[in-house]
Amino acid sequence: MNTHIDLSRYWYIFRGGIAAPFFSWFGIFLVVMVFYTFNASAQMMGDIVWQHAAFFATGWWTTIFGGAVSIGDASLTLMPLTLTGIVMYASYQSWRGRNIETWQDVVAATLSWPAILAGISLAGRAPGDWWFGLVGSAILAGICAIWSGRENLLYCLPWWSLVAQAWQYLRWLGLALLIIPSVMTLVFIIARFSAISEIHGFYLTGFMGSIGLILLQLLYLPVYVIWMFSWLIGAGFSVGSGTNFSIFAVSAGPLPAIPLFGALPAPGQNMIWLFVLVILLACGYGVLVARKFVSTTALRAQLIDVALAVGLGAVAVSVVSFMTSGAIGPGRMAVTGPEPALSAGLSIIVIGLPFMLGCLLSHPTSRTYITSHLPRKNSVVSESSADVESSDND
Repeated sequence: MNTHIDLSRYWYIFRGGIAAPFFSWFGIFLVVMVFYTFNASAQMMGDIVWQHAAFFATGWWTTIFGGAVSIGDASLTLMPLTLTGIVMYASYQSWRGRNIETWQDVVAATLSWPAILAGISLAGRAPGDWWFGLVGSAILAGICAIWSGRENLLYCLPWWSLVAQAWQYLRWLGLALLIIPSVMTLVFIIARFSAISEIHGFYLTGFMGSIGLILLQLLYLPVYVIWMFSWLIGAGFSVGSGTNFSIFAVSAGPLPAIPLFGALPAPGQNMIWLFVLVILLACGYGVLVARKFVSTTALRAQLIDVALAVGLGAVAVSVVSFMTSGAIGPGRMAVTGPEPALSAGLSIIVIGLPFMLGCLLSHPTSRTYITSHLPRKNSVVSESSADVESSDND
């Protein structure tokens, strides 16, 4: 009996997940050290030596996966989602090419990220609670691995047919959930570019320092987009304890001098009309989307598919809202971001339900029912007019 266990396959999958996290650390480490070199003499750098800058680079890298980095009494846990997305996509493509087939392959892939995170963090003496990133890295790596092998792992599951039927609506709904806050973010940045430039001018860092500051904000731009989504649907978000930015009202306190914060909604603005407009747009969008798929779908089946898509979309909103919450400083700045449950619930009410209503109204059965009742009213009017004419003739 052959009891030899061939681990070469699992090692092959494991190695496929190491590259993206490692090169993300190497890129961050290199960029931080380059900008430190160019700005070492700046007053804002204080007494920071290159060793501290190197330790900070490694610690900040762990926040990509949910870790925490400490700077004195301050803690930074907010995830730079731009880098998180790049690492996830790169690992997905790597595992996609290595053809993940079994759940054992998924386990091997899942362990690769925590292993490289622990190794680099220990060797680089990352300051802060970097080990929180072990859990986050395992979850994110597992998601990427499962999705890369979805044909072998998910398509065979009995409940996957329901997800497949709802997918045609979910992808269009997800597109709307992404485009709406992205457009709003762009509008606010353009409208308040002068305030952003004014805050940026406070930092006397020179040309290279300005580039670094802009690059740093771009890494957190997806976080701001998710915050704007929570603002738009009324759930709101916090930038420090005791603050709340919502489309209904803004309760703001002292904010960090981050240029992008110059584009935050200002207190006293009445934009309820925009909230109503989003609901109407969601309903109209549901009409347009549903007309692409209703030709051979029964009304009940369509509503089930749309409802499942809305539910899955709300789960996604809850997850990304959790990922965009965290600390950006000491004291009251330890609380930032939206409430995941509230954002998910209001996304269903403000966007999901109007989207479902639009899909319902666009179905041929609904249109037939509506139009079948309109001629009856017209016939009643015509019959009454005919009776009037006959009485006049008499």
